[in-house]
Amino acid sequence: MDSCSSEQRTARPVRRRSEHGTTFTTFDIDAETQRKLQAFAERYQLTMAELRLVVVLREGTGLKAAARRIGVGYETVRTQVKSVFMKTGTKRQAEIISFLADFKPE
Repeated sequence: MDSCSSEQRTARPVRRRSEHGTTFTTFDIDAETQRKLQAFAERYQLTMAELRLVVVLREGTGLKAAARRIGVGYETVRTQVKSVFMKTGTKRQAEIISFLADFKPE
């Protein structure tokens, strides 16, 4: 089993409610995966929104499904994925996922 599959199982979405009554989704991610994602985001200067999109895309969802899952518009995730492409030097969603799976924090 590859490391990406193991990480995918650990990133479970959890519905939470803020103190103001707003419901939102977070991801329960194990500490090792969290460190890897943080290092990846820092290395490529990804915003939290861009990193959140990468986390959702690595589950194999398309942009429309990712937008629904995150709770933002389709055009928003299109803009975010274009930014991730530019920052990481990738051109396809599958490349981003592969790039993240192979990423080794220093």
